[in-house]
Amino acid sequence: MKPNYLKILLIVFCLLFSVYLFTRYVNMPFVGPNATDQNVFSLVARNYNNWGLLNTKFSAIVTLSKNLPAKPLIYFHHPIFMTVFMSFIYKVLGYDFWIGRLSAIIPAFLGLVMIFLLGKEAKKTNFGILVLTIAVLIPATTAFGRMIHYIGAWTLLFVISTGFFCFKYVKSNRKIFFYSALVCVVLGTLSDWAMTYFTPFLFPLMMKNNKKKEGILLVLTSTITAIFFIFYAYLVLGSLGNVTDAILNRSVGRLLSLPFWPLLWGAVLWIRFIVYLNPVFTLLSGI
Repeated sequence: MKPNYLKILLIVFCLLFSVYLFTRYVNMPFVGPNATDQNVFSLVARNYNNWGLLNTKFSAIVTLSKNLPAKPLIYFHHPIFMTVFMSFIYKVLGYDFWIGRLSAIIPAFLGLVMIFLLGKEAKKTNFGILVLTIAVLIPATTAFGRMIHYIGAWTLLFVISTGFFCFKYVKSNRKIFFYSALVCVVLGTLSDWAMTYFTPFLFPLMMKNNKKKEGILLVLTSTITAIFFIFYAYLVLGSLGNVTDAILNRSVGRLLSLPFWPLLWGAVLWIRFIVYLNPVFTLLSGI
């Protein structure tokens, strides 16, 4: 089939425009909204390099110190994949604000590529171009795509990639695609807990295509990975207090003391789903 150069040009233009959006003012200091998160996670990555991953036991240490303390302050509210990757970026390229943001920009850009591929796989090339264009322009991509934050670029990349490989698997029945989806589920769960919310939504797709066992395995893989990380955090900390605080603060915890907390809780969760997974919802709305 003769290549459609106009479509290729549109795809390239969208991706290049995304690079422009991602790299505008890329070397600004970590200030403004979410500045605390960006500085804290950057500190964790620096501590990995200063003291070594093995010496820190892969712990997210947020202590500002020249030497590794005997009892450092550890932040285990999230898994650690992003900060480990960020430490490698720092080790190779050095320390600067734009270098730190690369740890988010790289997966954000790859996520856009996967959005196009998923749209193309789900329907056709025109649909893939449409969702790519929308994804490039929406704030969820341009804002969170360059922000050093756990529920951001890495999680979304693995969510989209999991969906893509699942579509490929049910269409081709080739196990390599299902195994690739499982790898993405593991890495996505090690990026943030949001992957555990997403995997159950793949179960209807698997059931529809007589892949019930595979659907169950996807959910179990994410759940077991999350449990493994929680157990690891327990071994490092000697308790589950840190993780428990994270769960309470992000679920009903402090909301229980507020009036009409069930409504507030539902509204907060709904807003988070819309903002963080906006590209996925945009894509699925046309399927």
